Amino acid sequence: MTEDKKISRVNVIGGGMWGLALATSMQRNNVDVQLFCHSIQNTNTRIHKHCSDTNFSLFHLNELNGKTVGTLSFIALPAQVTREFISKYKEECSKSVGIIICSKGIEMSTGLFLSEVISEEIYSTMPFGVLAGPNFSIDVLRGVHTGATISSTDSNLRSNVIKTLSSNLFILEENNDPIGSQLCSVLKNIYAIGAGFTHFEYIKSKYGEENIAQADNAIRYNLIDYSNSLAAFLTNSFREFTEIFKILCSNEDTNTLLSYCGIGDFLLSCSSSKSRNFQLGYRTGMSKSNANNHYEGETYLAEGYFSIQGLLNRMLKHNIDYKKYKILSEIVELTKEKTVTS
Repeated sequence: MTEDKKISRVNVIGGGMWGLALATSMQRNNVDVQLFCHSIQNTNTRIHKHCSDTNFSLFHLNELNGKTVGTLSFIALPAQVTREFISKYKEECSKSVGIIICSKGIEMSTGLFLSEVISEEIYSTMPFGVLAGPNFSIDVLRGVHTGATISSTDSNLRSNVIKTLSSNLFILEENNDPIGSQLCSVLKNIYAIGAGFTHFEYIKSKYGEENIAQADNAIRYNLIDYSNSLAAFLTNSFREFTEIFKILCSNEDTNTLLSYCGIGDFLLSCSSSKSRNFQLGYRTGMSKSNANNHYEGETYLAEGYFSIQGLLNRMLKHNIDYKKYKILSEIVELTKEKTVTS
């Protein structure tokens, strides 16, 4: 068990928007932050655009050696490269006082959660936690109020994360269910793809393919109300979400489902066009129609696309037929052909 004290220095691994948002939030708490990234140039561009007043130390990932002793490490890398990172830097990672998983995904090829990947690679009793919640990176950078769940079986690690990251702007709750929290993150990303596609289908049915781009601009600015369709989708999706959660976690306790990392993150991702997975679902609809794809040329990481195969592999190990879940099955079929950039 980790020692219960405020950590004076943290490492944030990943120079994307979420890593940047976490680093900025902790610096606001006067924590000494070291940010490690794959591209100094790209990360500096984001810093100058979104948080030019920050002054945390910025390093390339190759400079990690010797900078992890006694630190708390927040890993905010794409889920599918987490094993590669941990394998390459396992010696340095093992010197941290704890690892906090901030990525929302599942390994495609194995169906393992990232905590399980880390356990396989490091072969130690390294304390770990999972940070998840309804957080858009850009809003966190702007100082918009938000909430998240820190999940760990190590109570002192949870306490250290709360002391390091929690503030009046960033509210943290805690639980001891890291597996359940990770499953919630995977499921909400997948169902958000379906929500985006439902958004597209509504516009197409109401305004016709020839007017889709114009109607979409209106709905993005809240000029068109399609709340009934969205509410029905959210209700039916969360029913499936809950059933899958209880089976895969062997857990009838709904506390995790009712937390920031559960219903909170689900509602945000499935009801906002700012969600990358929601956008992926919408773009999938656009690519399957003859409509002009006004998202063409944009690229971004939508973890939900990559999580689908990982979830199916995990369900297969538990002898669960995903086809019994109607909405999940439709999302699987929808994304079988990678017709859009993800």
